Amino acid sequence: MEQIKEEIKMPNKLIGSFFILMFILIMAGCQAQETSTTDMERAFPVHIAVAQTGLLKESQLFTGEIVASKELNISPKVSGTVQAVYVKKGQRVEADQVLAALEQTDFENNIKQAKVSLQTAQVNVENAKLNYRKGVEQAELNLKNSEIAFEEVQVSLSNAMTTHQTAETNYQRVLTLYEHGAMAKQELEQAENTLKQAVAGLQQNELSLKKAQAAIQAAEKAMANAKRTESIKVAEASVAQAKLSIELAERQKEQTVITAPMSGEITKTTIELGELASSQTVLFTLVQTEPLLVKASVTEEMLVNLEVNKELSIFVKSIQAEVKGKVTFISSVKDPQTKVYPIEIELFSSTPKVKPGMLAEIAISLHKNDIESVLVPSSALILANQEYNVFVVNGDRAERKLVEVGEENEHFVQIKKGLTKGEKVIVKGHLTLEDGSLIQIAEVNKHEAN
Repeated sequence: MEQIKEEIKMPNKLIGSFFILMFILIMAGCQAQETSTTDMERAFPVHIAVAQTGLLKESQLFTGEIVASKELNISPKVSGTVQAVYVKKGQRVEADQVLAALEQTDFENNIKQAKVSLQTAQVNVENAKLNYRKGVEQAELNLKNSEIAFEEVQVSLSNAMTTHQTAETNYQRVLTLYEHGAMAKQELEQAENTLKQAVAGLQQNELSLKKAQAAIQAAEKAMANAKRTESIKVAEASVAQAKLSIELAERQKEQTVITAPMSGEITKTTIELGELASSQTVLFTLVQTEPLLVKASVTEEMLVNLEVNKELSIFVKSIQAEVKGKVTFISSVKDPQTKVYPIEIELFSSTPKVKPGMLAEIAISLHKNDIESVLVPSSALILANQEYNVFVVNGDRAERKLVEVGEENEHFVQIKKGLTKGEKVIVKGHLTLEDGSLIQIAEVNKHEAN
């Protein structure tokens, strides 16, 4: 038994020794790993910018809104049922491009009816002219007959006057003879009756003459009336009106085709096939985005630095994009409520990301001096012990440089000594660096020095 126990104790000792050896090896490995980690140098991530030469400027900043140069609501000029829609929202269209069409049947019927009215009016003109000619001819005939009758009455009156004169003379002669007893009473009575008949004849012819004169006057008046052309003019006016009706009906038919009044982008559609549209119905909203405009307002102090056609830089912060433009309008009247002057800026060109409705930041640049110098972003400067330093990139290391600074604006500072154009200065991540620190460039910032 004792021999067996001894044999059992021997493996237990071996196992214990094995675990001790493993522990020593693990501890040694950890120490070696810690020593290796300690020996690795940390690289600091930094942002850099390139020192440039340029003119230092000071800027006045103000904001505005980017808007489309034109925005139109398109409505039909006539009412009708929508038969076709050829465009959709977001589509770009050209001027005079067909956008939609209305049903044309009613307008075609109007054209046919107007043409029938024209034919009727033209017939009425011919009838009026024919009646005019007949009326004039009849009036001329009546006037001529009246003049002939008048002449005949004049002859008859002349004869009646002669007869009366003869009867009067004969009566006076017979009366004288009768008074002297030389003529019988029967002959006196006969002479007296003859005179009375002559007087009656004369009076009758005088009355006939007056009637003949009245007939001539009536014929002349009838002639004047017959020569009046009012009825022809009325008929011709009806023809003109019928022609206008045809033109209007044809124009209305043409207006059933709705076209784009300008090139641009369809930003809104509000109509469907089969719907009834009228002149009060907005079918599409069309905006012209070329060019885009910036509408803004400036104070009277800013006006001295603005003029029409002045070029400006516009920064669209939401998409981090900078575009150029020129001033196209400056109001000469101050807004009575806001006490500022409205202005408009036309963008030269813009990326598709620039959209109406975005806010724009506009800078009016002012020269602080007219001498070019080395410029770096103000964020590159470090003030230590009343001295300005910057870190520049030297291979994969940061090198501290003492610099002499000049004037500055809100973005850049003038370097009089200590830097040259093209050197890469660290603008972010440099506050914890030391001269010779290992660095890793995370981003290169692009700036316009002037």
